Amino acid sequence: MRPYISISVFGIVFGLLFQIKFMAQQIDFHCTKVDSVGNITLLWQSTGLPSNYQYEVYASTSKTGNYTSIGTITNLLTTTYTHVPANKNIQWFYVIKASPQPPATGTEYTSDTIGSIFFVLNNLGTEIAMLYWTHPHEPPLASFAKEFVINQQRNGVWNEWKTTDALQYADTIHVCGEVLEYEIRLYDSSGCENVSIIRTDFFVDFMTPSIPQLDSVSINPLTGKTELGWEAVPETDVVGYIIYIFDKGIWKLVDTVMGAKSTHYIDTNTENNANNTVQQYRIAAIDTCRNASPMGKVHNTMLLNTSVDRCDSIVVLSWNPDTGMTDNVTGYRIWVSVDGINYVLIDSVLSDKLSYTHRGVNPISSYIYFVQAYNTNNGYSASSSTKEAIFNRIEGSGKVVLRYVSVVDNSAVEILAFIPDTGNYRNIILLKCDEDKTIFSSIETQARINGLEHYSFRDNNVDVHQNTYFYTIALTDECDHIFVYSDTGNNIVLQAGNAINDETAIQWKPYYGFKNRLDSYDIFRKTQISTFFSVGNVPVSQLSYSENVWSVANEGNKFYYQVSANENNTNIYGFQDKSYSNSVEIVKEPTTYIPNTFYPNSQIEENRVFKPVNSYVDAEEYVFSIYDRWGSLVFITNDINMGWDGSTNGKYAIAGIYTYIITYRLDEKTMFKKQGHVTLVR
Repeated sequence: MRPYISISVFGIVFGLLFQIKFMAQQIDFHCTKVDSVGNITLLWQSTGLPSNYQYEVYASTSKTGNYTSIGTITNLLTTTYTHVPANKNIQWFYVIKASPQPPATGTEYTSDTIGSIFFVLNNLGTEIAMLYWTHPHEPPLASFAKEFVINQQRNGVWNEWKTTDALQYADTIHVCGEVLEYEIRLYDSSGCENVSIIRTDFFVDFMTPSIPQLDSVSINPLTGKTELGWEAVPETDVVGYIIYIFDKGIWKLVDTVMGAKSTHYIDTNTENNANNTVQQYRIAAIDTCRNASPMGKVHNTMLLNTSVDRCDSIVVLSWNPDTGMTDNVTGYRIWVSVDGINYVLIDSVLSDKLSYTHRGVNPISSYIYFVQAYNTNNGYSASSSTKEAIFNRIEGSGKVVLRYVSVVDNSAVEILAFIPDTGNYRNIILLKCDEDKTIFSSIETQARINGLEHYSFRDNNVDVHQNTYFYTIALTDECDHIFVYSDTGNNIVLQAGNAINDETAIQWKPYYGFKNRLDSYDIFRKTQISTFFSVGNVPVSQLSYSENVWSVANEGNKFYYQVSANENNTNIYGFQDKSYSNSVEIVKEPTTYIPNTFYPNSQIEENRVFKPVNSYVDAEEYVFSIYDRWGSLVFITNDINMGWDGSTNGKYAIAGIYTYIITYRLDEKTMFKKQGHVTLVR
């Protein structure tokens, strides 16, 4: 602490000279050292003190508490002092004062406050030693190092263990029963160190390692042996892993794999053959103190089965799920070796599929399969047992007619197929492609139902307002080979056209269905208060339509249109279908005119009712209300075509001025509101 003395009597300049002189005397604490028995040594430096001064050392157990003198040092060259405190399990704080030796008197100089590093070691008994300590000076002195040094003594050897700028540290330890010692140090640029007391405790590792998990249990398709894979656990004291197999109702030890980083094992025991039965495995970790973790979750092998349908040219694979893979199975890959050639990947299925049908096999070839479970996120995979399959063939017959492709619910596409029941087929497949009509993909399959001739499909994976989708129907024979296709149909995409004032305009893309039987297009319209009805019919060469809607301007500001393609009457099966487009909404700009007077007894009918003249006003959130001069509601309606006849509660309202409020929506974010007055004349 630097004393500041202002001597204003002698003027500002002289006072500043004295101030500078006195600020040159100071006492600077640098370090406190706590020895092994708790005695605390103080180290400081001083400058500018007169030779007849002495030090007085004060101590307190609270930084802001009462300080008690614990020693006097008459030799200014002595800058250390050792305090033997009565209580060695708390933090001590110190202040040094320098003053003239008695009987002389003079200015007293006081140091800053410094504390000892109070250090606590907490043995949690869970492989964690928690270290807590205090800072000798807050805020830290500029001469202090930025980080504390944690020293650890093990087997009689001290090591610098950790550096940190925090006031606590969790030390993970792996010892089977040892005494460990710790101390905290903080370096000062003056050359000394702040040192805590040494804390000692006996640590025993009762903690078991983390539970390892088998990420793959795989049967090598070339050797037939089961191979196990796992991730190493993080503990550094792990020495190996124990492999278990479930046998006759108990978990039986298979082997112990030594090495903390070991992650692979091949089960060569012929008794554990997984090519004919499903085997279940688990794994545990063991550390240097012979603490074994609990066994990880069960991971089973996959047993592959094959069957040949009566077509003798299709192989149906089925397998049990892989239930132990880390982060679960994404899907299953299908591998095949034909005539002893290397295995090749032929397809994959999602994890909820446990079977696969391989089509188009060569009846004279030999096929050997295995299935591989995989996870795309972590790259894990596991192979099933291998299985061989042997094969024959049957032809399909019949035809399929695509009746129509039509938009339903303004969000999906409905496809209706007609199949005469006289055909010999197994499944009905719906195929779809985008507007380019080049590549069709199967999106749904329905099995044949005897006696049923109409099959309906619904495609929800569409944007019927923007995209055109083409569909065709295929039939498969008993071997599930496609042998016939229907003609092609598509959804009609209807969109709003450019129109001004009271006009509306629409345009659409052509319908390619009905196989040369397209007759015309019908145009349908509805308003906010009406349902769809036909407003026009145009030839197939016309793909647009416009009309003036002023006559229905009082039915709201939203007009909805839909188009249907119409089949003529030449269908050999007697069908005359329609294909409906999506519906579009056209919004017109609203206008409202409000009169200021009305006369219920007028000879002119239009003057008898007070009603806003609305054109293209949104009818869905429309509110029109009337209030008398006392603010009481006398009339309210949500009908854009209804007005007030000047009565309230079945009686004539008195003549006078009334307040009206009209509100309706302009757009998604904006409401129209107008308030005014109207005069009722009697």
